[in-house]
Amino acid sequence: MDYLGVSERQLAKALERMLTDGKYELAASLLESSGGRFAGSDSVAKAERRIYLKLMEQFQNTDPFKFILYSARAREKTPQMAPGK
Repeated sequence: MDYLGVSERQLAKALERMLTDGKYELAASLLESSGGRFAGSDSVAKAERRIYLKLMEQFQNTDPFKFILYSARAREKTPQMAPGK
């Protein structure tokens, strides 16, 4: 459903503004609430990838669970840990 009535272009612009302002979690929330309505959009897909890469960067040293979650959403592989001896 489209409760906001925004176009693909408007959504992409809003996501870019949130990225510029460092509002990565807010941007991710907006993406999730859009329900994949613009899944075929290149501009939204590029913004989505940038958002999740920024979230990975933000949480890489503080929250391994968020790092793994966001890396999966960015379609990035996480480094494997060597087994302990």
